Amino acid sequence: MARWLWYFYWYSFLGFLLEVAFARISGHPKRDRKCLLLLPLCPVYGLGACLILWLAPLGRGPLWVAVSGGLAATGAELVLGAFYRDVLGVKFWDYQGMPGSLGGLVCPVFSLCWTALSLILVYAVHPPVAALAARIPPWLGPPALILLGSDVLVSCAALRRAGADSQALRSAIAQRVGTGVPAQSSFQGLTPNCCMAIQGAVEESRRLGQNAVNSEHLLLGLL
Repeated sequence: MARWLWYFYWYSFLGFLLEVAFARISGHPKRDRKCLLLLPLCPVYGLGACLILWLAPLGRGPLWVAVSGGLAATGAELVLGAFYRDVLGVKFWDYQGMPGSLGGLVCPVFSLCWTALSLILVYAVHPPVAALAARIPPWLGPPALILLGSDVLVSCAALRRAGADSQALRSAIAQRVGTGVPAQSSFQGLTPNCCMAIQGAVEESRRLGQNAVNSEHLLLGLL
């Protein structure tokens, strides 16, 4: 069973590298894409990869690997995304606005990406990874498990606190600038307080000699 721990480590790390590369290419402002405080890991990739590898021998051929892998990885993304959102109060990805999105947690486009990655994982990436994992001394397993478990516990506690703080901040902002009225027109304009906050952000940007309004200016405009 120790090999599954190393599989989880390795594919969570590869997922982290993939996310960092995507952030660099797309110009996303969040460049640090890990989901844990200490280890550079994205657990959703590790969990998804382990599920794909567990299901692959239960059927035959690339079609089985593609379909079962795509569904399993999508399920892992859905479960972990719901856990992050509903238990810890944070979001690491959001597919809202994409066709077929389910709560912003999964969508058909990325499910197809998982399907393609399942084939690459099983037939190209995993054979050398499995050979490497088989050569790791058994005594390294328990320390690695303790390190991972400790990081998960500490990270969950920190994320839960951050999620609670962000919810309080959103509530404070809504109370200050006002909100729309449910069940009315989708376009309801801006509240007077919201207009004042935006105007304040523009003034702060000008005062600082900058030619754009960013999130820090909006925060100053709310004060």
